[in-house]
Amino acid sequence: MSETETSPGYEARMDALFAPQKAAWTHRTLRTLFDKGSMEWEQTDMPEKLRILERIIREDRLNLVLIEYRIRYRDRRYIIDALPDALGELLVVGLGTRHAK
Repeated sequence: MSETETSPGYEARMDALFAPQKAAWTHRTLRTLFDKGSMEWEQTDMPEKLRILERIIREDRLNLVLIEYRIRYRDRRYIIDALPDALGELLVVGLGTRHAK
């Protein structure tokens, strides 16, 4: 699969999960969650990112999504390299939000 091809796996599942009445969900690539250097990351605030992540955890399989995401972007190393920092920030903010309640 080249970098211009889409993953029929997780992107199709995200469309069905978040936008069942539309052809494609706006954040279907999930760069809004996993790529801090992307335009998509900038388009959503942290509460929205956490809502998206929580729903994926609740209604899909995050580990499978992460594997498919890495396959999808295997030809664009900088995107894969951004994944640990983004996940770390989501964890820190998400856990901090829960402990602040």
